[in-house]
Amino acid sequence: MALFSITDAAKYGYATTWENRETIARHAMLPLMIKLGSLAAILLLGIEQNYLRQGLILLPSFFAEGFLVAFILKSILTGRDLNADPRTIDATIARNLIASMIIYVLIKLMLSLTVGMTFLNMEQQAALIEQSTEAPPPDAAMFLSTLFMLGFSIWAFRFLWFYIPAALGESLSAFWVRINGFNSSLTMIGCWLLCFLPFGIAMMIYMQFVLGLLPPPDGETPGQLAKLLVVIGQGVIELAMVIVSSLAMAHGFQHIKDQKHKG
Repeated sequence: MALFSITDAAKYGYATTWENRETIARHAMLPLMIKLGSLAAILLLGIEQNYLRQGLILLPSFFAEGFLVAFILKSILTGRDLNADPRTIDATIARNLIASMIIYVLIKLMLSLTVGMTFLNMEQQAALIEQSTEAPPPDAAMFLSTLFMLGFSIWAFRFLWFYIPAALGESLSAFWVRINGFNSSLTMIGCWLLCFLPFGIAMMIYMQFVLGLLPPPDGETPGQLAKLLVVIGQGVIELAMVIVSSLAMAHGFQHIKDQKHKG
C-alpha cells in the first residue's frame, strides 16, 4: 500500500509551481544563469561523457540550486511570503536553508560519483569484451551483484530527498522513522516518475526540434550552436523538474506526517 497518493502529490507539485511561476522564475534567474554557465563550460571543455569531472564543474550550480529549492519549499509549505527577499530571512530559517542546501549538494555529488563510476566500469567491461576473441561465459556473480545493486538503489532512493525535511526544519531522524520500509522507496519512485517523465519527453522533443532546425554539418555530430541551444533547454527543463518534484515529494511527506500524528 502506497504511503501517499502519488497522483495527488504530483498534481500538487505541478499546480503549485504553475500558480507561483512568476515569483519562482524571478528567484530562479540567478541559479539558472549559474547552471547554464556550468553546462556551457562542460560543453566547451568537451567532457560531456566525463560525469566525474562534470560534478566538480557543476558544484557552484548545485549550491545555488539547492538554496533555491530550500527557499521555495520553506516559503510555500510553511505559509511564508514567497515574494520575500531571501536576504531578509531570520537566523533560524537561514540555518534550515543552509543545512538543506548542503545536503542537496552532497546528494548531487554522490549521484555524479555513482553515475561516473558506473559508466567508467561499463566502458572497461566493453573494452575487455572487445579485446577478447571469445564470447565471455555467463557470469552468475555479476548477475547477482547487478541484482543486488538494483535492489539497493531502490531502497536507497529515499535518501535523495533528505534535503526536504532539512529545509522545513524537521528532524532527519524523525523523518527517517516515518519513511522506514522498502515500500516508501517504491512510492517515492512512482511520484518522481510522474514528475520526471513529462519533462523528459519535453526535453526529447526540444532536442529533436533544435537538431531539425540546425542539422549536424557532418550528418552525425551537432554543431556548437545546436549544442548550446540544447544546453540552455536542458538547464531550464532540469531546474523546473527539480522544483516540481521537490514540491510533490514534500506534499507527500506532509501527508505521511499528518497520518502518523492521527495514528
